Amino acid sequence: MWMEPMEEWVLLAAMAAMILAAITWTRAKKAELLALQADGCRLAGRVEEGVKDHERALALNPGNGVSRRWLAMGLVELGRHEAAMALLDPLLKEDDSQARLWAARGMSHLGLGRAREALLDLDVAVRLDAKVAMSHYQRAKALEVLERPDEAEQALKLALKLGLEGKDADEVKQRLRALQAQRPWWRRLF
Repeated sequence: MWMEPMEEWVLLAAMAAMILAAITWTRAKKAELLALQADGCRLAGRVEEGVKDHERALALNPGNGVSRRWLAMGLVELGRHEAAMALLDPLLKEDDSQARLWAARGMSHLGLGRAREALLDLDVAVRLDAKVAMSHYQRAKALEVLERPDEAEQALKLALKLGLEGKDADEVKQRLRALQAQRPWWRRLF
């Protein structure tokens, strides 16, 4: 069947649009699958592998907010604080109600030796969700660096009360003993 040249061009344009939509859909699906795989790695304790998968997912779909959040937290966990901050700042500008993001940024500040900024961010995290034991624990670390041992001790006790577990709980107990040992003998009586 013979077609007018204009009709043929319209048909080709429609086909090109359909192909482009399929490619975009495929990229989005692949990004979604990589993000799921990355979450599995994170849950299995393979943080570095999870970070790489989230980076690949973001290369396919840069607008994926979930991958950006988890990537930022993974980078904090790996001690790559500058890279984490580059992701956390825009995420917090988009939505400043996320306690975990404030806590992650506080941990990055702490990792970069900026205890005052860390404490400010961790205070916000605690204000947004006071039931997260890790936020109190990280807040205690910042308070220790700022030489505020009484407040650090209270934050550590609260972290334990809220259910901090495993090696973190052991470290908190050790820090509590060290803080209590630093007190003058007469203050240990009360």
